[in-house]
Amino acid sequence: MGSTSDGVLPNLVTTDNTATAVSLAMIERFNGANENGTTAATLFPVDATRDSPNSTPPTT
Repeated sequence: MGSTSDGVLPNLVTTDNTATAVSLAMIERFNGANENGTTAATLFPVDATRDSPNSTPPTT
């Protein structure tokens, strides 16, 4: 999915493996990590709160 600009994960399941009708569709490809997020969160690891997808807006 990460190597295309139009990946889809259909029919996701819950944490107890229950089927759902929910799907995830990527509408814009990621171009790396944005490391400017917070490092002050205590509930989650720093690499989960600091990094976020970095994408380039589409050109028109």
